[in-house]
Amino acid sequence: MTGQPQDQADSVAELHRQAAADYVTGQLARAGMDRADALRREMWAKSATSPGTDS
Repeated sequence: MTGQPQDQADSVAELHRQAAADYVTGQLARAGMDRADALRREMWAKSATSPGTDS
């Protein structure tokens, strides 16, 4: 059992690495969704102001 504290520390460190990676991945996904929403709003604005549209 002498190795248990180190094993536990390694496990905690790995969980922290995974959490950090998940956070970054989530942030990138959110940024992509924000860009898609902005593009969609831009497209809607153009179609609403185009001649020949009923708005």
